[in-house]
Amino acid sequence: MENMRNVALEEQAIDALLAKATVTEAEVGFSDLMNASQQA
Repeated sequence: MENMRNVALEEQAIDALLAKATVTEAEVGFSDLMNASQQA
């Protein structure tokens, strides 16, 4: 029962984040994209 509750809470959290998310398209080269995760 606890597991089902956790799954429901996780889905609600994801729904809340997606509702507030904004998407911005940008062209990025593969090497720039791969290096961005190392710089963050």
